[in-house]
Amino acid sequence: MQLVSDLVADGLMHFSIYDATTVGVRIDVTNVGNAPAVGTGGHVVVINSIWGAKLYQYAGGTANPAANTLNPGEHGYILTFLPNGMLKPCHSYPVNIDFDRSMQAGPIDPFANDQSTSATQCLSWTSPIDVPNLIDASSRVVTKKTSQMKTLPPVNLSIS
Repeated sequence: MQLVSDLVADGLMHFSIYDATTVGVRIDVTNVGNAPAVGTGGHVVVINSIWGAKLYQYAGGTANPAANTLNPGEHGYILTFLPNGMLKPCHSYPVNIDFDRSMQAGPIDPFANDQSTSATQCLSWTSPIDVPNLIDASSRVVTKKTSQMKTLPPVNLSIS
């Protein structure tokens, strides 16, 4: 059996303020290969710009104590830092998760599925909890298997 580490974007990005001029961005990924993916340093493309990045596993991952490693079948994220204001909540952006081909390996091309579209979160810690935000958040559902946005019928949140 040929060993391949193959990262696929799950279709979601989360961003939060890192400092006065920068946001930290987590691009959710899954290792769909049969070997660990290692990303101690690499690059991603977000909105046609190249940014330095590292691979991390989510809590519960089995790659400990190996840093910047994601085992087969597990979910993690690629962390990068972008200028403040580059991303907006509730928008989708083109991404290329392993631009310099440093996080994946194998004889079968693991890079063919690296370009995708990822959506940012709709709510943030400072979002008002009001009807427009709740309706918007409840009407956007992302399916991880297909990474496609689906629109649900509007939700009536009126209080009688």
